[in-house]
Amino acid sequence: MDAASIAKIRKTILPVIVRKGNEVACIGTAFVISSAGRSALLVTAEHVTAVFSELEEPDKLHHPSSPFFVEKALTVLKKVQPYVVWFDADLGPQVALVKSTVSMKAADLSCMVATFVDHVPEQIAFEYSMSLDTTPVQEGETVYAVGYPNMDFAGYANGDNQMSGQLHWPKGEVLEFYPQGGPTGQKTPCFSVSAGLPHGMSGGPVITQDDAGDMYVRGIVRSDFADQFATTSSGQALATAIWPLLLLPFNPPNEQGQIDWSKTLLDLQKLGSIVDKGDASSRINAVRDSEGYILDAQYHF
Repeated sequence: MDAASIAKIRKTILPVIVRKGNEVACIGTAFVISSAGRSALLVTAEHVTAVFSELEEPDKLHHPSSPFFVEKALTVLKKVQPYVVWFDADLGPQVALVKSTVSMKAADLSCMVATFVDHVPEQIAFEYSMSLDTTPVQEGETVYAVGYPNMDFAGYANGDNQMSGQLHWPKGEVLEFYPQGGPTGQKTPCFSVSAGLPHGMSGGPVITQDDAGDMYVRGIVRSDFADQFATTSSGQALATAIWPLLLLPFNPPNEQGQIDWSKTLLDLQKLGSIVDKGDASSRINAVRDSEGYILDAQYHF
């Protein structure tokens, strides 16, 4: 991966931290998929957002018989403050507060809305977004899993705006694609890769790069991928395929915790606000009931 690619991903792939008083901890990685100035829509793993969120009762969920059942509509707790950290070469790390999340637990996927806090200089804004490629990965494809392992925010918590730890992008290759779910009981599409990952990379993107150097998100580091809780018999790690992400609602919960479940990230992709090289809107058939709620979904390869 060249210097230009690394410079871009430092502005789009970000550490997720939680703060309680003077205690700060890095709990995972997230990446921007759509932005508007000082606010952005980011993706991470469900087990990352579960650290700082609680269950709210939504109006109505995707049908429970669907493997893409959205089990949680989450709002951020007040007990801890969750942020993503954005790095500026001149001003150092800046933080954006996570305002709301919504998750698909079966796929270990979560979408967050984050906004820069008031004390961040006005010129700071989200500059880039990661492009998706929902086309299924192929065996032998080269992939990079990107994230921030072993981040230390002790200095940042003490007010000196410093932190230690490096962006990490281990290289591997796709070993096998599982379109109907994985070998260890996953209910949603996933693929195995030949890369081991340290703590802190949960929720980070698994990307490919084309001949022109353009990068595309193909999957997401999940709990059994990052922490090795569930691997195949040969010890291969697993990543969630990216396309079920587009079935998540993109509207944040309102003040009553209610979400318009009939509007999804797929609708946002159709509008061009999310870039998808694989054009999932022409491949995903979301079966809805008379009220517009998703019953099931199929990806047409």
